[in-house]
Amino acid sequence: MSIFSDDIRLTSIAAERLTRSSLALDRGRADVEDYFQGINDDWDMNCYRMTEYVEQGDRIVAIGTCSWTHKRTGKVTGTPKIDLCRFKDGQAIEISEFYDTARVFAAAS
Repeated sequence: MSIFSDDIRLTSIAAERLTRSSLALDRGRADVEDYFQGINDDWDMNCYRMTEYVEQGDRIVAIGTCSWTHKRTGKVTGTPKIDLCRFKDGQAIEISEFYDTARVFAAAS
């Protein structure tokens, strides 16, 4: 969590559907921590591999894959993953994550 600025803005393609409550993820580090806790409550991470990074100025794009097991269903899913990040003064100020939501929703149901 220390890499995030106090006013980090995180957006996720499926944040509201994958956590127990609707989260407004643009309110800072505490909300981002709650978002990750919600994921941790429902999922076990099998792998998270970023294989390529593209940097330009204050932006970094991380490209890779991840795999998760849903704790309730026991179903495993894997998906391509892209994170778009913006930094200021050595801290992340914006992150947007993208992945195959259909695969993730199928594992959760």
